[in-house]
Amino acid sequence: IKTICVRDADKPRDFKLPQGCTITTNFDDILKDDSLEMVVEVMGGTTQAKDVIYSALRSGKDVVTANKALIAAYMPEISALLDEVNAKRESNVEFRYE
Repeated sequence: IKTICVRDADKPRDFKLPQGCTITTNFDDILKDDSLEMVVEVMGGTTQAKDVIYSALRSGKDVVTANKALIAAYMPEISALLDEVNAKRESNVEFRYE
């Protein structure tokens, strides 16, 4: 884990950050970091989570989520986006869920 994007960076956390890991409130810090290949979405909901997932996929980053509400509402749209994104790439971007 290199970067964690949160809504409130000042909120106390009940875990210790791994060495070298940073907290940010700006998702662009993750999208623009070419060293990051995967985004794990755990924010829940559908509005902001959808924007984050779509932006990550468009940026060529694999995405993993357990967001069942988003999957139920948007899976056909996500599949179409993956087709569009992967048509321009040599190696496919993946969307995984549990």
